[in-house]
Amino acid sequence: MKKFLLLFLLLFLVLSCENTNVPFLETGMPSLEQECLPKTAPPVITPDNPKLSTEREPFTLTLCGDVFTGAEFAAAEVSYGKGYGFLQVSPYLRASDLSIVNLETAITERGSTKKRAGYAFRAKASTLSVLIDAGIDAVSIANNHVYDFGDEGLMDPLDALEQAGIPYTGAGINLEDAAKAVFLKTKGYTIGFLAFDQYIPWEAWSATESTPGVATFTREKYAYLLRRVTETAKECDYLVVSLHWGTEYTYKASAWEQEVAHAIIDAGGDVIYGHHPHVLQGIELYKGCPILYSCGNFLFYKKNDDAGQTAFFTLTFDEQGFVKGEFTPVYITRMQSTLLPQNSDRYKAVVRILDTYSKPFGTTIDPNNRLFFIRQA
Repeated sequence: MKKFLLLFLLLFLVLSCENTNVPFLETGMPSLEQECLPKTAPPVITPDNPKLSTEREPFTLTLCGDVFTGAEFAAAEVSYGKGYGFLQVSPYLRASDLSIVNLETAITERGSTKKRAGYAFRAKASTLSVLIDAGIDAVSIANNHVYDFGDEGLMDPLDALEQAGIPYTGAGINLEDAAKAVFLKTKGYTIGFLAFDQYIPWEAWSATESTPGVATFTREKYAYLLRRVTETAKECDYLVVSLHWGTEYTYKASAWEQEVAHAIIDAGGDVIYGHHPHVLQGIELYKGCPILYSCGNFLFYKKNDDAGQTAFFTLTFDEQGFVKGEFTPVYITRMQSTLLPQNSDRYKAVVRILDTYSKPFGTTIDPNNRLFFIRQA
């Protein structure tokens, strides 16, 4: 009898799998029909199914010029509220996937300086939180002010940046440390970031194998810089190379700067991020890679209105390379970086500077759409 019942049950199961009209069981469990259906094939990745695609979305990178958060800027924060200096521009920085500035100051309350009065910059570690709140993701400290207060003044900013959780590059306890790359991640991409300084007041500021300092190069000697570029490029999707270089308050980049920029890109760099002149300079596209010879100031002392009329730059990349380059004109006034209306004289002055000094490189400035490059489909 048991054998008969077992055979009957097996026959029932087989017939049920062939019957397409078997209803769901009252228990809410799937019917025999459902359990006998073949497993669904895995989804096919096609251009029509972008959410299923493994291709990474484009990312944006915003590059800004020199930033100083010393006593005068700190006083403005006290008067007008925390974040005052970046109040108008911070929405743009936060909207970008990555934002980088050149932090041009020692972060210390110790040490002494050899510089003449008014030319040594320092800020308190507490001001670093303002950078984080503004949306800044990393800083270059390869410049001619990070070492203004000697060895103590250099060690303090390294510690302060580490404690604040702000990635930095360009100075360190020795050359290897100073020239160590930072790797930033966004949307599945790894972006490498290196920083070197061409201008220092004293040779002793240069980091060596055994002494602290800044990662430096000169117009004649930059083989080590190229080597670090080649090594770092192997570890990332895109490589940004920050260069503190050139001549202050000069709009035209020199021939040797172009030579070095091209050599860096040939060695594996993808973006040249220049600063130090305190004014804007031209933009070049070399082998599809943007060269920003000088991003000018961003939140810094200004010698005159020209130094206050500046911009920040937003670059878009995808898996194929550089997609789009945008600029946003700003004006530094009352210790604040302010957005410029498109119909203002200062906006037009920024456009005129960029246009005049980018034309020799074959770069076209589009003032209406704030573009300096867009990749053709």
